[in-house]
Amino acid sequence: LAPRPTMCSRMLSNRQGRIPSPKGKLLIPGEDGVDNEGTFNPFMQPLSKEESQKYGKPPQMLKTLRFRAAPWMEAAEMVDILLRLGVSPETINEDGGVTAMEQGNWRVSLEVLRSLESLNCPQEILDFFKGDEDGADVIFGLRMSPKDIRVAAAAYVMERGYNRREAETL
Repeated sequence: LAPRPTMCSRMLSNRQGRIPSPKGKLLIPGEDGVDNEGTFNPFMQPLSKEESQKYGKPPQMLKTLRFRAAPWMEAAEMVDILLRLGVSPETINEDGGVTAMEQGNWRVSLEVLRSLESLNCPQEILDFFKGDEDGADVIFGLRMSPKDIRVAAAAYVMERGYNRREAETL
C-alpha cells in the first residue's frame, strides 16, 4: 500500500520540485517577482504615485534606515510606506535596523508633527522638533495633549527644553 499524500506533500508537489523559500528571505513587493498590484489591505491606505516614488524602492529605504541616513521624519515616512507596501515590521527590524517599538513611536511622532502643521504652528517650533535628533521622542510626549492646546504645549516644551518624559507630564 502506498502512503496517503498529506497536505504538506501535496503543497510541495504543486511547487514542481522547488524548495520553499527559506525563512527570513526578504520578500519585498515589487522585487524578485513579488507582486503587490491589486492586493487589498483594508487597514492600510493605498500609496499615491508620489509616495511610492519619493524614497526609491524598498531595498533603498531599508538601507537608508539601516544607516540612519535620514532625519527621523523621513525615516518615519519610509517606515509607513514600507508597511503599506506589505513589508512586515519584522523585516524592517531585521533589514532596516528599526525595532517595532521605534517604528510605532516614529509613526505616532510624525502624526503629532503633522497635526501641529495643520494647526498652523509657528515654523520655529516645528523646526525645533524636526531638527533635533531627539525630536521624535520629545514630540511623542505630546501625543496625549488635546489639539486645542497642542501648539501651546509644543511651544512650552521647546522653551523649557523638555525631554520626552517631561513633555508627557504636561
